[in-house]
Amino acid sequence: MMKKSFLILLTIILSSMLLGDTSWKYVKTKSGIKVYQRKVTKSKFDEFSGTGIINADIESINKIITKPKFFYTWMPKCIQSIEIKPIGTGTTFTYYVESKSPWPMANRDMIVVVNVVKKPKTIIHYAKALVKDSLKPKRKKIVRVIDMEAQWVLRSRGKKSLVTYTLRTNPGGNIPIGLMNAVGADLPIDNIIGVRKRLKALKK
Repeated sequence: MMKKSFLILLTIILSSMLLGDTSWKYVKTKSGIKVYQRKVTKSKFDEFSGTGIINADIESINKIITKPKFFYTWMPKCIQSIEIKPIGTGTTFTYYVESKSPWPMANRDMIVVVNVVKKPKTIIHYAKALVKDSLKPKRKKIVRVIDMEAQWVLRSRGKKSLVTYTLRTNPGGNIPIGLMNAVGADLPIDNIIGVRKRLKALKK
């Protein structure tokens, strides 16, 4: 029990260190996923966090979120995803992703580095946009995102998992801050639902 409490506390502390520490406010619940929102001291864009149950063990979920070349099958608005550096037997991987934006806005792309931390009954992914255009040159008419931090926390619940996805991103370009903060609550929901659907598809 003490070990479980320590892991939860560690996750909260690390999240606060990475993304700023202000009060979370409940936004909504959809498909069993509760979403919260908070201001971040170092950014004008809010941070969003969603938590829900996925009917699979944490290792099965981890396999899905560590294979960038298949991200397009479940990640919201993903047009293409390319693995730059596979995780292999290590603890980090790097990938490129392009996401579709609603007309008339330009699509977004970014290079992301992910650090994977495994604890007993818990797996945590720390993701951050990487400013290294040499890995994937910028393309015309696509806005490169250079400010993004996200986190997956997978907690074992037997054959199920309690999954939390947290995200703060500055999409760049001319997207109004108010608009992004208004629609951002759907991002954790869409990502968790995307993983659920991918797991179901793999079982067929």
